[in-house]
Amino acid sequence: MLRTSLPNVLSLRRWSIRAKVLAALVALLLLAVGLVLYVSATAVQATLLAEHAESARAVLNAVETLFPEATDLRGPLAQQRLAAIAQGRPDIRRLAIVVPEEGRWRVVAGSREEDLWQAMDLGAPAGPLAAPVVLPVPGSGDQVHYFLAALSSKGLPGAALLLETDTGDVRRALEDMLGRTVQIAVISILVLVGVFFWELELLLLRPIRQLHWLAGELERGALHVRSGVRRGDEVGHLASALDQMAAGLERAAEENRRLYAELERRWEAASRDAITDFLTGLYNHRYLQLRLQEELAQAARQHHPLSLLLLDIDHFKALNDACGHLVGDQVLAELASVIRASVRAMDIPCRYGGEEFAILLPGTGAQQALIVAERIRLSLASHSFRLFAEEWSRVTVSIGVATAPEDAQERDALVKAADDALYYAKRMGRNQVWAYRDLVVDPCAASRPDWWEQLQLNTVQSLAAAVDARDSYTHDHGDQVARLSVFLGQLLGLSASDLRALMLAGTVHDVGKIGVPDRILRKPGPLTDDEWTSMRSHSNVGDHILQQVRGLEEIAPLIRAHHERWDGCGYPDGLRGEAIPRLARVLSVADAFHAMTSDRPYRQAMPVATSLEELRRGAGVQFDPSVVEVFCQAVERGELGTSNGTGGEGGRHVAAIAP
Repeated sequence: MLRTSLPNVLSLRRWSIRAKVLAALVALLLLAVGLVLYVSATAVQATLLAEHAESARAVLNAVETLFPEATDLRGPLAQQRLAAIAQGRPDIRRLAIVVPEEGRWRVVAGSREEDLWQAMDLGAPAGPLAAPVVLPVPGSGDQVHYFLAALSSKGLPGAALLLETDTGDVRRALEDMLGRTVQIAVISILVLVGVFFWELELLLLRPIRQLHWLAGELERGALHVRSGVRRGDEVGHLASALDQMAAGLERAAEENRRLYAELERRWEAASRDAITDFLTGLYNHRYLQLRLQEELAQAARQHHPLSLLLLDIDHFKALNDACGHLVGDQVLAELASVIRASVRAMDIPCRYGGEEFAILLPGTGAQQALIVAERIRLSLASHSFRLFAEEWSRVTVSIGVATAPEDAQERDALVKAADDALYYAKRMGRNQVWAYRDLVVDPCAASRPDWWEQLQLNTVQSLAAAVDARDSYTHDHGDQVARLSVFLGQLLGLSASDLRALMLAGTVHDVGKIGVPDRILRKPGPLTDDEWTSMRSHSNVGDHILQQVRGLEEIAPLIRAHHERWDGCGYPDGLRGEAIPRLARVLSVADAFHAMTSDRPYRQAMPVATSLEELRRGAGVQFDPSVVEVFCQAVERGELGTSNGTGGEGGRHVAAIAP
């Protein structure tokens, strides 16, 4: 069968019809071959019969001619004549005259002497023959036959002529013809089957292999591949469906990748939100607890230090009350930005809660942690926060520092140590850095309840806030004088209770200015004598105010005497030298230094070096010379930690005071 149409116009149904036609053709061919074989066999049989009949007639005629008058065919002469006839016919193997005897045929004369008088069973009953008979010779197949024909009158009743003929040549020729016929038939069948399978390969097997390859590629995840089969039949439709399915899977996979990326992004965002404070963008309290535990374990394994900083915004409640919570949130966010810019990438800044922040410093010892804390404190103290629509203000923080393993080795213990340092920084006047290792316990602390200490602190804070509200140029002056006083007191080796008294006195040393009129307090030029008299009265007023506050009576004498001079020319009592309370002398130096290094309505801030020269120039005149020298040497050694005298390394030099 030849291909008469292109694959794209074929269909499986047509291909099925072709297969059926091919099968019918093969069947017809086989039937034709069978018929040929049958006809050939019949022709062979007819040819054999014809050959036998012709031989029989020829021999019969010869015998009739040779023995016209013979009555006895048993003599040697008959034998010789029959042998001569047989020799002249190559197809005759045996020629004999037989007669019936006792149901068998007996040879009375023949071409072969050994056959004489032999009884033969020819497969036919012995007796008179009405017509010639052809019989196959037993054991010779169908190539050798016996031919019996009756003799008319030879003197032997029932005598018959026996011929044994060989038709092998005719059969071999016929078999050759049949063999060629079969070969032609087989070749034709093979050609038809080859054409059939060739079309089967083109139309079905090759596309199926292509589709099988496509299925394997899809199974391996190669969704971009296509079958490449472009046909209009069922196979083409199947390939098109698979290609569309692959395209759909590819689109679905792409969509899944997009959704997975989106899910991963959202998961990362959710994970980040779970550990991030929404307002400040820093890590939250939960994350701090987790990382603190991990960092402590890692620090213990590697024998590295780990420091924790706790920061608290000073007077944040008052800020919220005055400016509103929205402004407070803005301050928290800006403060977080300053903190983030002040630490390393490996450090872990967190919002601990409310206005408190925490910073983990891996691999950082106490000394380095204090430097970091002081840098953060100074950055925040110099940062401008817009708290009101047309006014800039500043926010300060108090910082507590604790270091593992020397201060604590467990998470809760380390947090408590940092919190204790922060608490004492608050009590020492705020805007300070305190290290837990520098805390000094006041032996009298156990006798005072916490609520009483807190009441005193609240009272001092209220008084300081009242002074700041009156004089914006001295804003935060009390806190800084308190810090410098404590710093100087520790250099002088004062006790914890004296340091606490200095902290309280320094915070409210100008509380008497409440009684000074605003026109004098805020006057930008020099004061007149009467105005100076009014200004100097603030020491008496401050003493009187504190005498009325229960628990602050002990610092009232310091407030009264902090403007006394070493040469006795001070006010209000004109005390001289050692008669001036020692803590008042310390407070006087701290107050003068901060005043000189701060801006005033009537002048700009003086450089630190110039301020130290002024202090030394006033030693023995205005100030206690021993106190001045200790302070100046400490500042020159850099122990205060800042060029304008308002900073410092806090807890590195000033011990926190227990209540």
